[in-house]
Amino acid sequence: MRLITRTCACVALAALTALGAMAEDLTYTNGVFFINEDQYGLNLGSVNYYNYDYSEMEYGVFTTANPKANLGVTPQHAQMYGGRLYIMSKQASYSSATNSGGRLCVLDGTTLKLQGTIVSFGSADSTYDGRSYCAVNNDKGYIATSAGIFVLDVQSMTTTGP
Repeated sequence: MRLITRTCACVALAALTALGAMAEDLTYTNGVFFINEDQYGLNLGSVNYYNYDYSEMEYGVFTTANPKANLGVTPQHAQMYGGRLYIMSKQASYSSATNSGGRLCVLDGTTLKLQGTIVSFGSADSTYDGRSYCAVNNDKGYIATSAGIFVLDVQSMTTTGP
């Protein structure tokens, strides 16, 4: 009986290792992304991907690419620009959450690997809600918030404004 248990554990470990390696190789180049508010109070935002090659929806692709990271609460807007996907959420977390994400998350547009986040706009204790993002070029963009427009320096992931 112990031999079977050890064999099953080895097979399970090998399968998990293979899945982890596959997640590192995933690319999203022939389809469309869907950002989701998800279930408020239980989950932060999520991203799904409709894959044209397989004519099927792939769920939770942000989490697959970034198992230890989170989007913010209630994603409002996403923009693909310059090989990056910018996802804007209203808040970084909700009051009962044990984890938080970013109000603005910048992802690699092909692999969805997280490249940077902005948790708050203005002072560190600000509660300004995110609304949308507009890229100006690869180094600069405008962030619309409940307090006005902020300017994002993409390279340093810092904001100025409103």
